[in-house]
Amino acid sequence: MEIKPIDKVIYLGTFETKEEAAMAYDKASHKYHGDTGRRNYE
Repeated sequence: MEIKPIDKVIYLGTFETKEEAAMAYDKASHKYHGDTGRRNYE
């Protein structure tokens, strides 16, 4: 799984469940995009 801030791609790793992957994406999205970042799991 990866997230794409403005000019780069950040590899987030592999996850055993889709819930773990969604939570990792949400955490990275908030870190790189703030409150306007898209979320998968809340």
